[in-house]
Amino acid sequence: MKRVLVFGTFDILHAGHKNFFKQAKFYGDYLIAIIARDKTVLKVKGKIPKNNEFKRATIVAECGLVDKVILGQVRNKYKIINILKPNIICLGYDQNIFTDDLKLKLNEYELNKLKIIRLKPYKPEIYKSSKIKYQDKNKFKIYHKSVGAIIADKDRILMIDRKIYPFSWALPAGHINEGEAPEKALFREVKEETNLDVKDYKLLFHEFIEWNKCSRRVKGHDWYVYKIKSWEGKAELNDKEEKSISWVKIKNTKNLKLKPVWEYWFKKLKIL
Repeated sequence: MKRVLVFGTFDILHAGHKNFFKQAKFYGDYLIAIIARDKTVLKVKGKIPKNNEFKRATIVAECGLVDKVILGQVRNKYKIINILKPNIICLGYDQNIFTDDLKLKLNEYELNKLKIIRLKPYKPEIYKSSKIKYQDKNKFKIYHKSVGAIIADKDRILMIDRKIYPFSWALPAGHINEGEAPEKALFREVKEETNLDVKDYKLLFHEFIEWNKCSRRVKGHDWYVYKIKSWEGKAELNDKEEKSISWVKIKNTKNLKLKPVWEYWFKKLKIL
């Protein structure tokens, strides 16, 4: 019997998820779905899912497309793979969380013969969880994903005075490219804007802000804001986009003209 493994949050089960299960089942005889724990979702996305882990597991089990449903591990996310020893792991077309090190972990468990198959999207312009979650909050047909980095050293925070729209003080931030994982975008943007190499980080917020307008004139952004816990290198100016880059005392940030979205985040962090 060929066992196929899939994993995900599956918070609001929709036609895209069901098609995902059908595609995965095509590759084997027995389909197992691993449901991300609430603690894991909170750590990765910065907020708890709409439905708790038990309800999400029940909904997936009752959809009739999966043979077995299991809650994932909280600490070692890959351990369950070694326990179940599937023949195939199927990934969603845009699934990036915990997939970068997947092949390395499989080799550690001596599961290097296990196949990894990336499945095809199913009407992603309609059936994508993030879009479904936000469709009741706004009427945007197009919105962008963005990533921001809070780099603080004791009582100072690294800030950028931008010379492109919107002209104001901000923290290192930028758009997440299509298909790019938020963490990869974080590393890229911090490097491009500060010349620092991120070594350790923590997700603080994942939130959709409908009033946030960017340089590309798109209104509505799905934000991932991280705290950079450690880094390497020396901060340097990117003179194409920045007037200056400097370590500012946190108490003095209230005197700066901040980009509106960073004023919003600073208030949430109780800096302002």
